[in-house]
Formats: sequence, C-alpha cells, structure tokens
Amino acid sequence: MRWCLILVALLLVIGAGVRLATLTLGRQASSSAAPDRSELLAQLRTVQQSQHGPQAVLDVSSQPWFATQGIRQLQRFVFDPEAAVYLGVGDDGAPGQAGLDDNANGIPDDPSEIGAVGSDDTCVSPADDHYLAVQQSSQSVVVSRGAWVASNAPSESARYRIPSLGWILP
Repeated sequence: MRWCLILVALLLVIGAGVRLATLTLGRQASSSAAPDRSELLAQLRTVQQSQHGPQAVLDVSSQPWFATQGIRQLQRFVFDPEAAVYLGVGDDGAPGQAGLDDNANGIPDDPSEIGAVGSDDTCVSPADDHYLAVQQSSQSVVVSRGAWVASNAPSESARYRIPSLGWILP
C-alpha cells in the first residue's frame, strides 16, 4: 500500500512538472510569434501616419517586429457590400465529388452538385489568392455578396492581412 501511495505521489509530481514546462514553453513560443497587440498597432499607426492618405499596400519593412518576421508589406482591405463570394470546383475539376451523384438526381457531376459535402470544391472571396481563377471559371457560382477587398478607399473599418498570421484589426 505504501509503495502504491509513493508511486501515485511521484506520478503527480512528474505530471505537474510536465504541465508547468508545457505552459512555460507555450508562453515563450507564443510571445516570439506575435508582439503585444498595442505594440503591433503602434507600429502600424507609425506607418499609416507616414503615408499620404490611405494606401492599398503599406511598406512595413522599417518597423522592428515586421522586419524580424520578414514581413515587408501589408495589404489594406475595406468591406464592399457588393463584392461577390464564389463557390468553385476544386482540384478534381468537377462539381461535388468527382464521379459521384452527390445530389442523387441520377446525373453525376452536374452543376447543381457544386459545394457538396465531402467535395474539394472551394468558397472564395476577393481576399483569397485564387479568387480571380475561380471568378473566371464557367463552373463557378456567386453564393453571396459582401466581402473584404483590397483598396485604398477611405474607411474607418479598414483592416490589414498578414498571410502567415491572419487579420490585423486596428
């Protein structure tokens, strides 16, 4: 019985140590990945103030955090309520799952199967890299309106995107 209690106590101590090491390492990893939000926004404001009016692309290479991350530019986005969001075929080139009758209408790969569950079809907005290719495809369909688009138009709700990290909401 005594050995059992000693073993349980030892496992609890080892487990606590592992959790503490994980939390410490996680904190160090996350702090090196992104700066404090206020620091990031201060660097962004510095760049914005040096520009003459809103710019579609900001050169942030002179700002310390961006420079250490190898980020030279940020693209500026504003919301456009008329911007089209498309659903397009995926890499298999067929609506839905290639070769399957996704909607059980007796016709495999007909246009009405685009976006079927389990397919490689894709939904894109103007902020996505392959938007133009999907937009120009004859198999693509508009599924909604309203999206963030690259722009230098004045807007109080502008935001910026870092491809490796995501959106910056000033």
